[in-house]
Amino acid sequence: MDNFSLRWHTIGGMVKTIVLWVLFDVLAYAGIQITRIGRGMTKILLIQGANMAWLGRRQPEIYGTVTANQLDQDLQAHAAKNSYDLEIFYTHLEGEAIGRVYQGVDESIDGLVMNPAGFTYRGEALRDCILACGGLPYIEVHISNLGKRDIKSALVSAADGMIMGFGLHGYVLALDGMLDLLKNNKA
Repeated sequence: MDNFSLRWHTIGGMVKTIVLWVLFDVLAYAGIQITRIGRGMTKILLIQGANMAWLGRRQPEIYGTVTANQLDQDLQAHAAKNSYDLEIFYTHLEGEAIGRVYQGVDESIDGLVMNPAGFTYRGEALRDCILACGGLPYIEVHISNLGKRDIKSALVSAADGMIMGFGLHGYVLALDGMLDLLKNNKA
């Protein structure tokens, strides 16, 4: 395919996508709900909050020695095995996490799993963002048991559930919990 044909093909694909989204918006405005067109997999967004990119290097006595990259590989394997799409987003900034949640809703994610980490203490703006997303299923996960460390989460009131104290296995528990939650919400 020459450069002109490739560009034309790409533009054609973008136009088709835009036309479909406009059609979906018009149908939604008319009260007609269309879901999962062209998309068979459940989409879960996992947000890793402040300091989580340093997993394996930061406080290994609490969080262990498995790196963020190793955890991501394990969680992507879990997603492949259980036939869902998992996007993992790391940020040290609460505003970026808020922006990613809103972007995820615009991209029609099915659920949010998050370890707010450093946002746990004062994450009211992030909590308000989740609440503003009109029923977006949210499960909060923490590697350690917050209760044993006398830490209270500012985001938990927005959560459908919270998993904590199970180490890195808590992520699998949270993702399985989200899959169950989504399955039960469809029933």
